[in-house]
Amino acid sequence: MIVGRDCFYKNCPTKGDEYYFVSDGKVQKQNWEDTPVDMIRWRTGNCFKTGADAIFAFNKSIVITKLKCFADVNNDEISWKKNTEKFYLRYKRNVDAIEVVACVYEPVGDIVFSSKEIAEQAIIEVGQENLKKYYFGQEE
Repeated sequence: MIVGRDCFYKNCPTKGDEYYFVSDGKVQKQNWEDTPVDMIRWRTGNCFKTGADAIFAFNKSIVITKLKCFADVNNDEISWKKNTEKFYLRYKRNVDAIEVVACVYEPVGDIVFSSKEIAEQAIIEVGQENLKKYYFGQEE
């Protein structure tokens, strides 16, 4: 069984391996040399086996940032102490659709909206296909 530190470094490149990362919005290629910069890229999730993986991760971060920004700018104050509905997005595979789901608990890792209307507008602003592909990880 792999646990802790060993698990984190299991797929880490080794000296001489080619890897890709994103810098200033551009995909770069470099050979792994066990430098502190290499390790920072690995630890922060900016180290990829292929250029395509790096591009996907970059686009995913853009979609998530847009969604968070939309929520931050448009949401009313959200209080988890009050038993009031909040909303998050969920992808339903069986019907290939994004739905807005009400909750009174804080869903782990989801971006939350203060109203159903704001969540629905976020889907329009960010784009259903972008959300399906990058936020929910659905293949085209």
